[in-house]
Amino acid sequence: MAQLLTSTQLYPPNATREFLDYLRSLTNGDRDESGNFLLRHALHDGDRRALQERAKELAPWLVPQTKKGDYVDPIKRMLLTGGGAAVTEKEAAVIVAEFVSYVYRMPLWAVERACRMFGNGEVTADMLDDPKFDKGMRPSSAQFAYICREVMRPFAEESTRISMTIRGTVGREPDEAERARVGEKLSNFAEALTLQSDLRRDEERTAAVQRLSASDQFNRSMILREYEAKGLAPRFGKDGKPQSLSLLLSVGWTIEEGGEGRRYLVPPPAPPPGDPRDPANRFSNLEGS
Repeated sequence: MAQLLTSTQLYPPNATREFLDYLRSLTNGDRDESGNFLLRHALHDGDRRALQERAKELAPWLVPQTKKGDYVDPIKRMLLTGGGAAVTEKEAAVIVAEFVSYVYRMPLWAVERACRMFGNGEVTADMLDDPKFDKGMRPSSAQFAYICREVMRPFAEESTRISMTIRGTVGREPDEAERARVGEKLSNFAEALTLQSDLRRDEERTAAVQRLSASDQFNRSMILREYEAKGLAPRFGKDGKPQSLSLLLSVGWTIEEGGEGRRYLVPPPAPPPGDPRDPANRFSNLEGS
């Protein structure tokens, strides 16, 4: 097998593109019941050995840091030598404790790398997804921790993928009977969803009709009370619904007293000939146009 790894001094050895392509080629991207990858084929001894060697190489770089004091110097150095706005050593000491609380147990190399990135002005607003980020200002503790995690993330994800591949199981193609069973279950599920959707739609329509009916009953009751308060017999339209007394009065209807204390609703007088309110003359102004 060709050389798969390159190495550096300060950071974990990077996997070559060849190795990453090789790692992806071993699986089909799906998971088994345990959450591990489904393999395209059973791992050969050479496959398993290559994966175990890479996992062993990454392991010491992903061990949590347990000594808080080891974080202090690189963070303080960042704050004093260009990691955002300049601060005094006394101010830095106060800030360092907060930063340490955010990155505690992250690998020290990832924290040191993040310190160099901020100190050298390599961190951008796009990297933080924060358009307000200004290199001239000290990063927040949350921003600093985010970059630390991003530095570590590719190596942690690679290590996890290797473990899920080593523990993976070989995927099996379903036979025709299994395909038929799954197809039937999916068909039944789709029918059930359609039925449920139809029932929900019917329920919504029924509820809407009930709300409209309740609204009509309320309006009818209020209009009839209006007539009752004035001592009048209600007037109904062609649709069988009572007409609003207030509306009738607003267009010229009047209430007149009759014999024996009875009251009557009287329509407005017909408009004189030629009056624009007369329906026969409504469009007379258009003649000859």
